Amino acid sequence: MDRILQRIESWRSTRRKLSPMPAELWTAAVSLGREYGVSLTSRILGLSYGALKDRVADSTPAVGRRRRSPLGFVEVNPGTLVSDPTPPAAVVVEFCDSDGCRLVIRLRDSSDLDPAGLAEAFWRRRS
Repeated sequence: MDRILQRIESWRSTRRKLSPMPAELWTAAVSLGREYGVSLTSRILGLSYGALKDRVADSTPAVGRRRRSPLGFVEVNPGTLVSDPTPPAAVVVEFCDSDGCRLVIRLRDSSDLDPAGLAEAFWRRRS
């Protein structure tokens, strides 16, 4: 990291005002950011945390990134879930969002809970 810091300081001492940092220095900084973390690297090299973070994110292969799927609501008709005419002793409804948060609802046969209302509150909790 010291070698890259010296190269950046050398560039800063000879650059024209407001000229962008050369791509080769950014490439080296991004490599260090991936290895040592963006916060530490930006602090030691005197770079903008946000700029380095964006460049590290842009350089990460898309294969390793987690895709965020849009959240949605699925309406379920309770009549289609039961194939046996006798009601079950308990019903379990489970919701998971893209962040891995889970809501599990266990309903007894005489429950007064509104599963649709609970599901809606679960999906909207971060808005």
